[in-house]
Amino acid sequence: LAVSVAGAKEIGGVNLPVGYYLHPGHTWLKVEDQNHVRIGMDDFASRLLGPPDEIEPRLIGKQVRPGDKLFSIFRDGNLAEFPSPVNGVVTDTNASLRRQPELLNQEPYTNGWVLRLHCANLRQDLRGLMFMDSAESFMNGRVETLYDFLEKETGLMAADGGSLGSDLYGNLPDLSWNRLLTEFISAET
Repeated sequence: LAVSVAGAKEIGGVNLPVGYYLHPGHTWLKVEDQNHVRIGMDDFASRLLGPPDEIEPRLIGKQVRPGDKLFSIFRDGNLAEFPSPVNGVVTDTNASLRRQPELLNQEPYTNGWVLRLHCANLRQDLRGLMFMDSAESFMNGRVETLYDFLEKETGLMAADGGSLGSDLYGNLPDLSWNRLLTEFISAET
């Protein structure tokens, strides 16, 4: 299960930390200093896809624009790609994820970060991302849509106040990887 961050809000079983920016492609961004950011995969995508076998970030020194592939995750021969939320140059990748890719799920907002970028126009780029209320509203909508989808597809109901598990793909074998990506990840970017 994902370790929450101090000040995180829990939305239908999904953690959303205060002070983080969110991109609709399910990447998050945390400003570290005036032009450097840390980026990773949000808890929603983490719970949906479960623990990856491998994570492949863009190489250090690569320039990215919003929407460009920033990192990929692999599980059971399946691929999911996640977009860059901002313009920047990759300055660092999380080497711990090579040895422990499960950190992406266990600690998505802390030790499970994927890479760092240097962003020359960070202030301008942040305007295109969700923050605080808009991020919470977006995540609430995605969680509600997911619960509706799960009820329709599996007959499982969350009316009892149950919370989202940590590996929907792994625990619901009738839901294909590609269907989950199409419904909840790729459609957002």
